[in-house]
Amino acid sequence: MALRLRITGALPTLAEAQERLAEHLASVPARQAARAAVLLEEVAVNALRHGAASGVDVLAEASGDGCRLVFEDDGVAFDPTAARPAPPAHDLAHAQSGGRGLLLLHRIATALTYERVAGRNRLEVTLAGP
Repeated sequence: MALRLRITGALPTLAEAQERLAEHLASVPARQAARAAVLLEEVAVNALRHGAASGVDVLAEASGDGCRLVFEDDGVAFDPTAARPAPPAHDLAHAQSGGRGLLLLHRIATALTYERVAGRNRLEVTLAGP
């Protein structure tokens, strides 16, 4: 069974969405559920803050040892599968601002697909494995 969430710019909607996601993913390993919670926050906040989206619709499905998250929003077109994450800095003095969410997304997702359909961003993220 899938969980559907709607996140707007209001902080309580994000906190409520994270709680509901944690409950929904109770059957998957804790590591994958924690990763899903981090991605939920990262993708939603970036779409709202940087993409000027009016809201983010999320579909979450648990499957065996992982899950699938589908994010849709009406913000500015942005393909995180094609964007370059900021390179990791060897120390704080050389660290660049921004791009860490992309690095996180690319490192923990098993699969990523993006498409722009009818003026909406659609990002599908799969998290699987131990």
